[in-house]
Order: sequence, then structure tokens, then C-alpha cells
Amino acid sequence: MIVAPLRNFAIVLLCCAGCVAGAGERVDPAAPVVDDTPAALAQRQLEAYNRRDIDAFLAVYNDDVEVYDYPGRLVYRGKEAMRARYLKRFEATNLHCDLLHRIVRGNVVIDDERVVGISAAGPIEATVIYTVAGGRIVRVEFIP
Repeated sequence: MIVAPLRNFAIVLLCCAGCVAGAGERVDPAAPVVDDTPAALAQRQLEAYNRRDIDAFLAVYNDDVEVYDYPGRLVYRGKEAMRARYLKRFEATNLHCDLLHRIVRGNVVIDDERVVGISAAGPIEATVIYTVAGGRIVRVEFIP
């Protein structure tokens, strides 16, 4: 006899706890959904690169991002060093990167790319490995 009232009380308690837990959250239905998956971060930086939008490009990188030439030669560290390099690169009028193939494994994205506008000899192809942690790209490794 007493089991049903206790069960009903438990259901009401759980429902109230759920209401209280979410009471502080306010969601703006018009706000864009931010996808911080590794593939989405790699895609956002690629799109910003092609628009030559330095701030959007850098937004997906960790402040202490490390950039390497394969196999493990550190080229530079940090967003400010990246900003200086890419501001120069973004001056090219015909700069464009085409994604040829993408592989995603956990927090690692491997992009096969063809880039025009950075070499007088024509398009260059490279493989780029992006490592993501904490919703930001923390490491980039270029394989020519």
C-alpha cells in the first residue's frame, strides 16, 4: 500500500530536481550552435583561410598552438606568431585552399590540401594534421 505513494513521491522529486538543475540556463533560440568537434574546427579555419579572415581563422586555435614541419620540427608557437605569418600570407590575391580529403580519428583531423597563391611554381599539395583539445586546435603538423 505504501509503495505506490513513495514511487509517486520519487517521480515528483526527480522532476523537480530536473527543473531546478536547468533553471539557471537560458538558451537563446536565435543564437548559432557552436560545433567544437575536431572536424568542425578544421572546417571553420579552412573557410576563414579562404576568406582571409584572420580573426575567424585564429579563433579556433589555442593561444599556445604549436606548429610543426613533419617529423616534429617546431616552426613556431602561439597565436601571435601565427597571426604575423598568416597576415602576410593573406595578402596574396589568389590565395585559396581546396580540401581534397579529410580523415577524422578522435581528436585528430588529417586534411589533404591543395593550396594556390603561396608559390610562384603553382599549386602545392600538403597533408596537415590538426590535434584538438579543449575545443581548440592545439597542434598543427605540415607534411609536404
